[in-house]
Amino acid sequence: MRLELAVAAALTAEIGAAAGSIHLSSAPVVKICIENGDASPWIVGLGQSVTAKIFETIGIKIEWPHRERCPKPAPGLIAIRITTGAPAADHPEALAYSRLGENRVEVFYDRVAAMVEAPLLPRLLGHVLAHEIAHILEGVNRHSEEGLMKAHWSRNDYEQMRPGLMQFTPEDAELIRAGALSYR
Repeated sequence: MRLELAVAAALTAEIGAAAGSIHLSSAPVVKICIENGDASPWIVGLGQSVTAKIFETIGIKIEWPHRERCPKPAPGLIAIRITTGAPAADHPEALAYSRLGENRVEVFYDRVAAMVEAPLLPRLLGHVLAHEIAHILEGVNRHSEEGLMKAHWSRNDYEQMRPGLMQFTPEDAELIRAGALSYR
């Protein structure tokens, strides 16, 4: 519990410092609702903060307006569902996937949790959410050779998440910003 509080305090300080250095008053706003299923609301909340910080670095503001069940996905709203116990045959080796035409993301929480030790789970979850949201905003199922939009993260990528955040490549950032502007 003490370790969880230390992680929460560090993430909160880091997010607060970043928010103070970025002016998002005129930034595109992307609204996302999330159903966390059996996942810890605390971990999901910290993951959402990490996601928001990642998008702030490219000038996009993320809002999480729905606290209850998500309404049906609609233009201007991305719906995320976090599940556990997905069959191995369901998107094997994937931590999550996006349904581009439906503005919907599904995250396999148990697979995400199995990738890192517990204190790093909110950070990894935040990166997974950012990756899938970026797919929706880009409107294509493409991956990059480097950065947050790589198809498969390496051990080195996971280590990069420990002290900081993975970044979008300039090409991805441009596609995401264009998608966010037209997403409303």
